[in-house]
Amino acid sequence: MPDADGLGEALRAFLAERVGEPGLRLECLRRSVEGFSWETYVVGVAWDAGGAVRRRRLVVHREPAAGLLRPYRAATQFALRRAVEGIDGVPVPRTLWLDEHGEATGRPLYVVERVAGEVPTQWTSDRAFAGATQRAAVARELMRIAAALHAAPPAVAPPGLRGAQDPDPIAEVRHWHAIYTGEGLEPVPILDWGFAWLLAHADHVSGRRAVLHGDLRTGNYLLHDGRIAAVLDWEEAHVGDPVQDLAHCALRLFRGRTRLPSGLVELPELLARYEEAAGWAVPPRAFHFWSVHESVYTAVTMVRAAAIFAAGETHDVRYAALGYQSHHGLRHVLDYLEAARAGGPPR
Repeated sequence: MPDADGLGEALRAFLAERVGEPGLRLECLRRSVEGFSWETYVVGVAWDAGGAVRRRRLVVHREPAAGLLRPYRAATQFALRRAVEGIDGVPVPRTLWLDEHGEATGRPLYVVERVAGEVPTQWTSDRAFAGATQRAAVARELMRIAAALHAAPPAVAPPGLRGAQDPDPIAEVRHWHAIYTGEGLEPVPILDWGFAWLLAHADHVSGRRAVLHGDLRTGNYLLHDGRIAAVLDWEEAHVGDPVQDLAHCALRLFRGRTRLPSGLVELPELLARYEEAAGWAVPPRAFHFWSVHESVYTAVTMVRAAAIFAAGETHDVRYAALGYQSHHGLRHVLDYLEAARAGGPPR
């Protein structure tokens, strides 16, 4: 039987019960090492039915022992994904089963259908697309998806989703500031400045409120036959200002070798495609505000990764590598602060 991290039989038994086939067997089980959040396993199962073999491809998301985006709430993620399935124009894998209390493998998990396709990353975007025409087409489609998500009423969000019950327009700023100051992380003057600037410019937000993906960019969607087949990685979803999603998509950190936002198109075109789909203009100062925030937040996650590794909570060397890259993240914070102070577009 295929195995990964000693979970083979436990997952087989759990999936057999959910599918309703005691004779279900594992044909494939491998750990996906992309991302720093949930433990993700690609699973292939098969069972005999009426003289034929039936097969199904699944993805299991399991709460990590020590994760970068804690706290983890499998039930909230499950409810969110189910809710997003009902939003027209937002393609997501079908959400199937939940083990809220970790009875199957010792930690909570949920299961989704596996969708065919490949994930282009920001680091390979210079060769992941056929050329400028495909980049422009994917940018248009991604912005249409963002607009469709943001057009859904915030009430579709499950109550446990971050920001769902908090009307504070800068609740997300306060969330990451609390992590930075409350987890004993090493103080970093650049981050102190970044948070001080954000708290002093809270009136720069757009005033709009929507369900956000939280990490909408190249690297978090599947391409199949040149189209976006599914949007993945909803771990940072929350309710807040929709401009935040756009600023995150355009961060320098996710531009790869092309220097284009998410490796797709120039920033003015990206925002124009969103405005075309959403029917409202993105306020420049709100975009500047959330660009500063996203650079600060990503730098905090880098510092947090280093602290988690140094404390021995994980032996995953990717956490150490992410911490090592924090000087790049801090340089970006300075660049975005300077751009916002100058009143020009983030570089």
